[in-house]
Amino acid sequence: MFCGSAWAPSALLGHCKHVHPDMKRDADAQSKLNEVVLEYEIVSEVDLPEFNGIPIEGLMEYKDGLICRAPGCNYACRKASVMDKHWSQSHRSSRVPVQDRHHTGVVQCFFTGTCQRYFAVNPSLKEVDAEGLYATFIRDYLPSLPPLQMLPPDTYREVPPLLAHTGWNLHLDTFVTDDVKRKALVASAIRPLDSEKDALYGQLHDWVFEYMDSIRDIAQHKVPYTLLRYILQYPW
Repeated sequence: MFCGSAWAPSALLGHCKHVHPDMKRDADAQSKLNEVVLEYEIVSEVDLPEFNGIPIEGLMEYKDGLICRAPGCNYACRKASVMDKHWSQSHRSSRVPVQDRHHTGVVQCFFTGTCQRYFAVNPSLKEVDAEGLYATFIRDYLPSLPPLQMLPPDTYREVPPLLAHTGWNLHLDTFVTDDVKRKALVASAIRPLDSEKDALYGQLHDWVFEYMDSIRDIAQHKVPYTLLRYILQYPW
């Protein structure tokens, strides 16, 4: 928690000795650590978290991360030379220009040293309903969109081009300074619970599909007939 990194049990005490020399250690620190490792089944390797998901609490967030753009690839690192090596090994047949092979973003890493494996995270998902529409959009859909080729603002007072075009800063002006209105707006977009937990709105999923089926039936069988009837009734 001091340095925002995780260490394998075999390297933890050595790390504390060299980086945190002021920390007090008992003579039997190693045996106590071994007991903790056995009791809680602490491992030295972990699977990477969900790509572009919520940051892992306690780990350092690096804003200079490089995230691979190859379809279906979740590789991340912090050096251009490492990313180039990754492409030469994993995407050798690709003809993507060098400047389009990765984009910058926030990354984290569980273990330092030889076991470094960075993974992309999205800090905007903090304190957001993991099953809500916003989190679903950010996590599942947004990474598939190509980046917008827009120039960054020249000064911190300048409104970014996309925001200036959409006008959302003006539309949401009152929500920025009003915490109650902002929370109400977020709550309005939260996906309802399933029917077992919410007897009323939990049926929304079925209602939507029933509505879509009805609209499809009308479009296929009723609209052409209605138009034909009007044409026959008003031939001019």
